[in-house]
Amino acid sequence: MAREFGSKIYTCFHHERVNAAYPGIEDMLVVDRIKHPDSFTRMPLEVMKRMTERNDIDADFLVYSGNFPIYRIRKDPSPYLYVCYTPERGFFDLREQTMERVHEWGFPRGAIARYLFNRRRKEDLSFFSERVNPKQVVTNSRLVMDRYEKAYGKRPRKVVGAPIETEKYRWKEPEDFFFTAGGLRWNKRVDWQIEAVSRTGHRLKIAGDGPARKELEELARKKGADVEFLGMLDDKELVDHYSRCKAFIFTAKDEDFGLVPLEAMASGKPVIAVREGGPLEYLNDGNSILFDDIEGLERALLKHTDQDYLGMKDRCRRDAMRFDTPVVAERIMGEIHGVMKDFYQ
Repeated sequence: MAREFGSKIYTCFHHERVNAAYPGIEDMLVVDRIKHPDSFTRMPLEVMKRMTERNDIDADFLVYSGNFPIYRIRKDPSPYLYVCYTPERGFFDLREQTMERVHEWGFPRGAIARYLFNRRRKEDLSFFSERVNPKQVVTNSRLVMDRYEKAYGKRPRKVVGAPIETEKYRWKEPEDFFFTAGGLRWNKRVDWQIEAVSRTGHRLKIAGDGPARKELEELARKKGADVEFLGMLDDKELVDHYSRCKAFIFTAKDEDFGLVPLEAMASGKPVIAVREGGPLEYLNDGNSILFDDIEGLERALLKHTDQDYLGMKDRCRRDAMRFDTPVVAERIMGEIHGVMKDFYQ
C-alpha cells in the first residue's frame, strides 16, 4: 500500500526478512525501535503505547493497521482510516480457548497472564467503543465487520479486502505433495491435516513455525504421516512451493480473511479449505474444495484427482486478481476520499 500511495510506513517492529520480500522497503520505513518479532509478547503495554504515540508524523492523512497503533488516535488530530484485520480474537471469539491455555500455565505465570489479559481486554473495549469512529474503520471481510460490531457495538463503514501482489506468483507442473503455510498455533488446526494425510497416504509439506510445532512433529511421528516441516521460508522459497504443489490445504479456525489461500490461488493452485471464516467470501466451487471436519478433509483427499486440481487453475488465478494490490489500493483510496470529505465538511 505504501508503494501504491508513495507514503511512509511507521512501525515499532521490523525484521530483516521483510527487506528481502519487499525490495526497496528500507526507503519507506520509519522504525521507532527494532525488536525481535516476538518481543511484543514480553513488552509492557504502557511501553508499547508510548512507542506508538511519540513519533512526530508529518502527514495529511494516516492509515492504521493492527491494534497498538490505534492508540495514537487520541494524540493526533489528523484524519485517519483504520484498517481492521480483526478485533483481538483472544479477547472475544477465542476468549474461552485462550483462557484454557493460560490456565495450563499454572501459578504464578498463569495468574499474572490472566491479570494482564483482563486489564488489556478492558482497555481495548473502552478505547474502541468510545474513541474510535466507526465511520473511519474498514475491515478486510464481512466476518470481521460482524466481529467488530459484536465486540464494540458499532458497525464499520465498509469491507475492502486485503491485497496480494499477484504478479510474483506463478504456476508450475504439480508435484506429488500438498502444501500448507502459516503460523503453527492451535487455532490453525494443522493437526487435522496431519491426521488426514496419515489416513490417506498423501504427502504434506508444512511451511511456518510457532508454539505448536513440537507437538505437531510428535503427532506426525506417532501417526507415521508423510509430513515435512520446512520451517520459515523466505519469499522466494514460499512462492516456489506454492507453484509446485498439487493443492493448498487450509484448516484455520474462523480465519479473518486468509491471505495464504489467495496466494495459492494466485499460483493457479486450488484450496482444500474448511467451510468457515473469511475465506468463504472468495472461495467457490471453481477454485476450491470445501469440507467441515477431519473426516471431510480425508474424503476430499481420497475423492479428488490431480486432473480435478488442474481443472481449477484458470479460475483460481482469475479470482485472485480481484485482490491484486492496485485493485485494493483503489478501494482504500476511495474510502480515504470519503473520510476526508466527512472530516472537512
